[in-house]
Amino acid sequence: MRRTTEPRRGSLVDGDATDADATARADAAVLALQSASASVDDALAEVERQVADAQLRLDPERDQAARAAEAVKRETEAEELEQTTDEFVKAGARLAESLRQVTAVSFTASGAAAIVVKAVSEIVEATKVINGDLESYMRLVLSGSGPIRRQPAPVTFVEALAPTPTRLPVLPPLPELPSVPLFQGAAA
Repeated sequence: MRRTTEPRRGSLVDGDATDADATARADAAVLALQSASASVDDALAEVERQVADAQLRLDPERDQAARAAEAVKRETEAEELEQTTDEFVKAGARLAESLRQVTAVSFTASGAAAIVVKAVSEIVEATKVINGDLESYMRLVLSGSGPIRRQPAPVTFVEALAPTPTRLPVLPPLPELPSVPLFQGAAA
């Protein structure tokens, strides 16, 4: 635009102001450039609108793809949880049976076996609830009715340190005092 406006300015400032042909040519060039600039601005605005429209069409597709990936991930986790729970139940049954076999030798073995059976039973029930939660969550995510939940930060287990035994100081024996009758008086 500068290349077009500078000659016009130059012809008006330096040249003959009465040269109507030069002034008309310069005015026409400036108008043509302004028109071309407006056309480019309009085209850019149209391209930006088309990009925004395409983005709006892609967002639901991206959302649906993310939901499908989340459902697959959670279904895999549910299957792994079920498999691990089955392995845990088998290991718990073996442990309980091993404890029952030594009840003749140890009084605590029977109680320990009962604890194992109860713990396994509680874990199985909790896993059923968790799997129900996972199935419900997957239905909500796939239908678009529920948000995709982000995984919270993992819980780190802290190993409890074994208590260090404290030694109490052994006090020296009390000095022997001569025995004195507790009651003195009337009997003497």
